Amino acid sequence: MLAYVANDGQRRKPAIGRFGELTVEQARGIAQDWLSDVRKGKDPSVERSAARQAPTVEKLFERFMSEYSVGRNKPSTVKSNRGYGKRHIIPILGHLKVPTVTRADISDLMKRMSKAPTNANRVLSALRKMFNLAEVWGLRPDGSNPCRHIRNIPNEERPG
Repeated sequence: MLAYVANDGQRRKPAIGRFGELTVEQARGIAQDWLSDVRKGKDPSVERSAARQAPTVEKLFERFMSEYSVGRNKPSTVKSNRGYGKRHIIPILGHLKVPTVTRADISDLMKRMSKAPTNANRVLSALRKMFNLAEVWGLRPDGSNPCRHIRNIPNEERPG
């Protein structure tokens, strides 16, 4: 454990790790890093608790539907978005915390859906908007949308 006083005057005593998981030298190194952060004005225990309390992608999807999609989209789009969420977004990404979703997670989802390019592109569009709103709502830092630089899957031309 490490005891320190944060900048707001609160005494903190976070656990570094369990005995046996870390050596004494490793624990001391982590403690020095944390104390360095405290001197710079950061609070490691607040950052850790904030990360634990961050909403999941499933909660973000629910908020996206209720606060954005229902009020701004046509009923058919709302129905489609709900279906994309139930079938693709929530089963694969729903358990992840919103700040921890990476471009690799989105890319993996797109690869799984590559046999249905139209649906994959619509799911990507919904995810893009969800993560843009996550930035607006303060759930992710600005400019951190994991859907950036992910291209749509090209649709095969229909004969006609």
